[in-house]
Amino acid sequence: MGRHETVHEARAIAENGSVRTEEGALVTPLASPLKPNGRGVTPEQLLAAGFAACLHHAAAEAAAADGGSGAGRPVRVETRVRLGRDGGRGYALDVRATVRPKGVGQDHWETIARAAEEIWPFGCEESSRFRIHVVPDDGDCPGD
Repeated sequence: MGRHETVHEARAIAENGSVRTEEGALVTPLASPLKPNGRGVTPEQLLAAGFAACLHHAAAEAAAADGGSGAGRPVRVETRVRLGRDGGRGYALDVRATVRPKGVGQDHWETIARAAEEIWPFGCEESSRFRIHVVPDDGDCPGD
């Protein structure tokens, strides 16, 4: 992971129309957003769920560190992932997220939401906090 300390790692495999995590906690058929067949989940749904789960963890951490009225409160995170074309052959991804700790005033939840954005790896414009590598398969997962 380069200069960052790894605190957790997960692996997933997509093949033959389905995706699964290495340990089997998630196994689901895949659907194409371009050819919906009513069966399975789309990659965008999986991304929305993954981003929501990751940001939820960061928001809960921010609320706990806040020490004020946000500490120990339930947090609700909602994400929306939109897939579009980038003007060429490629796709563009737009991710929007909302964070709301329950039972706290607006000024407090805005502080927690900003802190959560600083904590989670996708929240800042500094690209050194996350990397995505795509390489030909040589038998090892990238980064091994």
